[in-house]
This record gives sequence, structure tokens and C-alpha cells, in this order.
Amino acid sequence: MTATRRESLEVFLNKFNLRSYFEVIIAEDDVKKLKPHPEAYSKAIKLLSLKPKDCLVIEDTKLGVESGKSAGCQVIGKIGTISSDRLIMAGVDGVFNHFHEIC
Repeated sequence: MTATRRESLEVFLNKFNLRSYFEVIIAEDDVKKLKPHPEAYSKAIKLLSLKPKDCLVIEDTKLGVESGKSAGCQVIGKIGTISSDRLIMAGVDGVFNHFHEIC
């Protein structure tokens, strides 16, 4: 899920050849309610035929953390946009600095 409009997202995905890495892509214009509302995550979970408890959300904003948690997912926070303390206060289940830490 991204808060980017689909048109801009398509340009990015095509430019960097990333489309094949995603089964489902939810853009800003695919939902009626934006973060912190859980609609985007709930929609992705449904399209993937998953259960929220089986999903891991990676977020870097307070609103994103709230959205993922409200959808019933586990959420880990990428330190950078906001501090680890703020991510923890927002309710993340864990934090990390670099993506290789979660692989």
C-alpha cells in the first residue's frame, strides 16, 4: 500500500522494472479512506486471501503503523522517517534500521 496516486506509481514501477515483485498493489486512488484508516491493508489482505494475523506490515510513519495495527496485522517500523521511540509509541511490534535486518 502506498499513499501515491496510481498514475505516479505505475511510472515508478515500470521505470525500475518492479511490477513482477508484487501480486497486489494498492494505491491512494484504490481506497476511499486513507491512513490511519485500515481500508488499504484490509483490501490487500482480502485480495491476497490471507488472514490479518498472517501478515507483516512494514511502516515508517505513525499513521501507517496505526493503519496496519487497525487492520489486525503485525507491524514493524523502519527507523528513519521517525525515530524508534516514536515508532514504538505508535505501537509497532519491532523496529529495524536496514532491510537486510529482516531478511
